[in-house]
Amino acid sequence: VYHSFVYGCGNPAFGRQFRNNSTEYVGVAINIPIFNRMATRNSVRTAKLGVRSQQLVLTEAEQTLQKEIETAYYQADAALLKYRSAEKALNSAQVAFRYEAEKYAAGRSTTFDYNDAKTRMQKAESDQIQAKYEFIFRTKILDFYAGFPLTL
Repeated sequence: VYHSFVYGCGNPAFGRQFRNNSTEYVGVAINIPIFNRMATRNSVRTAKLGVRSQQLVLTEAEQTLQKEIETAYYQADAALLKYRSAEKALNSAQVAFRYEAEKYAAGRSTTFDYNDAKTRMQKAESDQIQAKYEFIFRTKILDFYAGFPLTL
């Protein structure tokens, strides 16, 4: 609709405005997406595939975590067994060294045998200490997986 704000001029009639502005046009467009070339259906399918893919990723991560926890448990169990056997080996080495020291003091043993027994005892002590800290480390890993704070 044509409207004039010129002073002193009135607005022409509606029909006259159509005749005066016959080269102008007015259009109305309405877009109703009833069928949008399957874009919505494809988007829904893509979203469902994305959800399924992420569910598989989550399941894989859970399985990996479960495997890591089981491995940590078995390593801690093995470290405990190693620590116990190292303690027994240390006790045996200490007894052997004590007997060797008595034999050496009595003059029934050589310096080589005495030093060999002492070296075996020191090695057993070292192995026991190493096994102890290996066990502590492995239990701290289990504590971490259990959600306990890490402390020394």
